[in-house]
Amino acid sequence: MPENAYHPLWSPDGERLAFVDSRDGLYTARLDGSELHKVPNSGVSTFLAGWLPDGKHLIVTELGAEGSVLKTVDVQTGAAAEHFTIDNRKGGFVLPAPDGERVAFSEMVFGQPGYGLFVANLDGSGKHAIDTGIGFLDHMLAQIAVHGLFDLDVTARGDLHSYVTALEPWTF
Repeated sequence: MPENAYHPLWSPDGERLAFVDSRDGLYTARLDGSELHKVPNSGVSTFLAGWLPDGKHLIVTELGAEGSVLKTVDVQTGAAAEHFTIDNRKGGFVLPAPDGERVAFSEMVFGQPGYGLFVANLDGSGKHAIDTGIGFLDHMLAQIAVHGLFDLDVTARGDLHSYVTALEPWTF
Protein backbone atom coordinates (compact mmCIF):
# COMPACT_ATOMS: atom_id res chain seq x y z
CA MET A 1 0.00 0.00 0.00
CA PRO A 2 1.23 3.54 -0.64
CA GLU A 3 2.84 5.27 2.34
CA ASN A 4 0.43 8.22 2.12
CA ALA A 5 -2.69 6.05 2.26
CA TYR A 6 -5.49 6.88 4.68
CA HIS A 7 -9.24 6.38 5.21
CA PRO A 8 -9.51 2.70 4.24
CA LEU A 9 -12.95 1.25 3.61
CA TRP A 10 -13.84 -2.44 3.20
CA SER A 11 -15.60 -3.53 0.02
CA PRO A 12 -19.00 -5.16 0.60
CA ASP A 13 -17.55 -8.64 -0.06
CA GLY A 14 -14.62 -8.03 2.32
CA GLU A 15 -12.04 -8.80 -0.40
CA ARG A 16 -10.79 -5.29 -1.24
CA LEU A 17 -10.04 -1.95 0.35
CA ALA A 18 -10.67 1.48 -1.09
CA PHE A 19 -8.47 4.25 0.28
CA VAL A 20 -7.15 7.72 -0.41
CA ASP A 21 -3.56 8.53 -1.30
CA SER A 22 -2.99 12.13 -0.15
CA ARG A 23 -0.82 12.83 -3.22
CA ASP A 24 -2.77 11.06 -5.92
CA GLY A 25 -6.46 10.31 -5.24
CA LEU A 26 -8.44 7.10 -4.77
CA TYR A 27 -7.15 3.54 -4.97
CA THR A 28 -8.42 0.03 -4.47
CA ALA A 29 -6.38 -3.05 -3.65
CA ARG A 30 -6.72 -6.58 -2.41
CA LEU A 31 -6.07 -7.06 1.30
CA ASP A 32 -2.53 -8.33 0.68
CA GLY A 33 -1.70 -5.18 -1.34
CA SER A 34 -1.92 -6.91 -4.70
CA GLU A 35 -4.01 -5.63 -7.60
CA LEU A 36 -3.36 -2.02 -6.62
CA HIS A 37 -5.60 0.07 -8.87
CA LYS A 38 -5.86 3.85 -9.13
CA VAL A 39 -9.45 4.93 -9.67
CA PRO A 40 -9.29 6.99 -12.89
CA ASN A 41 -10.24 10.68 -12.72
CA SER A 42 -9.93 10.88 -8.92
CA GLY A 43 -7.82 13.61 -7.41
CA VAL A 44 -6.60 14.95 -4.11
CA SER A 45 -9.86 16.89 -3.54
CA THR A 46 -11.88 13.63 -3.62
CA PHE A 47 -13.19 12.42 -0.29
CA LEU A 48 -14.13 8.77 0.11
CA ALA A 49 -17.52 8.03 1.69
CA GLY A 50 -18.20 4.35 1.04
CA TRP A 51 -18.93 1.50 -1.33
CA LEU A 52 -22.24 0.78 -2.99
CA PRO A 53 -23.48 -2.76 -2.29
CA ASP A 54 -22.57 -3.88 -5.85
CA GLY A 55 -18.85 -3.58 -4.96
CA LYS A 56 -18.24 -1.81 -8.29
CA HIS A 57 -18.95 1.80 -7.31
CA LEU A 58 -17.76 4.19 -4.62
CA ILE A 59 -19.64 7.11 -3.09
CA VAL A 60 -17.37 10.16 -2.97
CA THR A 61 -17.56 13.90 -2.52
CA GLU A 62 -15.48 16.46 -4.37
CA LEU A 63 -15.11 20.07 -3.36
CA GLY A 64 -16.85 22.44 -5.74
CA ALA A 65 -17.70 26.13 -5.82
CA GLU A 66 -21.04 25.63 -4.03
CA GLY A 67 -19.95 22.93 -1.57
CA SER A 68 -19.27 19.21 -1.65
CA VAL A 69 -20.59 17.44 -4.73
CA LEU A 70 -21.80 13.91 -3.99
CA LYS A 71 -20.98 11.41 -6.75
CA THR A 72 -20.91 7.71 -7.41
CA VAL A 73 -17.79 6.54 -9.24
CA ASP A 74 -17.18 3.33 -11.19
CA VAL A 75 -14.04 1.85 -9.61
CA GLN A 76 -12.67 0.45 -12.89
CA THR A 77 -13.47 3.21 -15.40
CA GLY A 78 -13.67 6.29 -13.19
CA ALA A 79 -17.01 7.24 -14.79
CA ALA A 80 -18.84 9.46 -12.32
CA ALA A 81 -22.51 10.26 -11.81
CA GLU A 82 -23.15 13.53 -9.99
CA HIS A 83 -26.07 13.41 -7.55
CA PHE A 84 -26.35 16.62 -5.51
CA THR A 85 -24.35 19.32 -3.72
CA ILE A 86 -24.01 19.43 0.04
CA ASP A 87 -23.62 22.89 1.59
CA ASN A 88 -20.40 21.91 3.33
CA ARG A 89 -16.97 22.93 2.10
CA LYS A 90 -15.25 20.37 4.32
CA GLY A 91 -16.33 17.25 2.43
CA GLY A 92 -19.78 16.78 3.91
CA PHE A 93 -18.70 13.84 6.09
CA VAL A 94 -20.97 11.52 4.11
CA LEU A 95 -21.88 8.04 5.33
CA PRO A 96 -23.97 5.76 3.08
CA ALA A 97 -26.67 3.48 4.44
CA PRO A 98 -25.86 -0.25 4.18
CA ASP A 99 -28.37 -0.62 1.32
CA GLY A 100 -26.65 2.20 -0.62
CA GLU A 101 -29.92 4.01 -1.24
CA ARG A 102 -29.54 6.81 1.33
CA VAL A 103 -26.75 8.92 2.78
CA ALA A 104 -26.29 10.79 6.03
CA PHE A 105 -24.21 13.96 5.93
CA SER A 106 -23.36 17.22 7.66
CA GLU A 107 -24.60 20.44 6.07
CA MET A 108 -24.97 24.11 7.00
CA VAL A 109 -28.36 24.82 8.55
CA PHE A 110 -30.16 27.75 6.92
CA GLY A 111 -30.31 30.71 9.30
CA GLN A 112 -28.02 29.04 11.84
CA PRO A 113 -24.29 29.51 12.47
CA GLY A 114 -23.50 25.78 12.44
CA TYR A 115 -24.02 22.42 10.84
CA GLY A 116 -26.79 19.87 11.18
CA LEU A 117 -27.06 16.18 10.37
CA PHE A 118 -29.25 15.35 7.38
CA VAL A 119 -30.42 12.20 5.65
CA ALA A 120 -31.35 12.02 1.95
CA ASN A 121 -31.86 9.52 -0.80
CA LEU A 122 -28.74 8.98 -2.92
CA ASP A 123 -30.16 11.22 -5.65
CA GLY A 124 -30.61 14.05 -3.11
CA SER A 125 -34.40 13.82 -2.86
CA GLY A 126 -36.17 13.57 0.48
CA LYS A 127 -33.46 15.47 2.37
CA HIS A 128 -34.49 15.89 5.95
CA ALA A 129 -33.26 16.92 9.38
CA ILE A 130 -35.97 16.67 11.97
CA ASP A 131 -35.71 17.36 15.69
CA THR A 132 -38.98 18.13 17.45
CA GLY A 133 -38.08 16.42 20.71
CA ILE A 134 -40.99 14.02 20.19
CA GLY A 135 -39.72 10.74 18.76
CA PHE A 136 -42.92 9.58 17.08
CA LEU A 137 -43.45 12.97 15.43
CA ASP A 138 -39.82 12.95 14.21
CA HIS A 139 -40.40 9.51 12.68
CA MET A 140 -43.64 10.51 10.95
CA LEU A 141 -42.18 13.72 9.52
CA ALA A 142 -39.15 11.79 8.22
CA GLN A 143 -41.50 9.34 6.48
CA ILE A 144 -43.36 12.20 4.84
CA ALA A 145 -40.07 13.68 3.57
CA VAL A 146 -38.66 10.39 2.27
CA HIS A 147 -41.80 9.03 0.65
CA GLY A 148 -43.06 12.43 -0.49
CA LEU A 149 -39.67 13.08 -2.16
CA PHE A 150 -39.31 16.59 -0.81
CA ASP A 151 -36.89 18.28 1.55
CA LEU A 152 -37.85 18.98 5.14
CA ASP A 153 -35.89 20.69 7.92
CA VAL A 154 -37.75 20.98 11.22
CA THR A 155 -36.38 22.01 14.60
CA ALA A 156 -38.80 22.68 17.44
CA ARG A 157 -38.15 23.86 20.98
CA GLY A 158 -40.43 24.72 23.84
CA ASP A 159 -42.99 22.96 25.97
CA LEU A 160 -42.81 19.35 24.86
CA HIS A 161 -45.14 17.97 27.50
CA SER A 162 -48.84 17.44 26.91
CA TYR A 163 -51.15 16.73 29.76
CA VAL A 164 -54.70 15.44 29.74
CA THR A 165 -56.31 17.01 32.77
CA ALA A 166 -59.77 15.53 32.60
CA LEU A 167 -61.92 13.41 30.34
CA GLU A 168 -65.60 14.24 30.48
CA PRO A 169 -68.12 11.72 29.18
CA TRP A 170 -70.24 12.86 26.30
CA THR A 171 -73.74 13.73 27.31
CA PHE A 172 -76.61 14.08 24.85
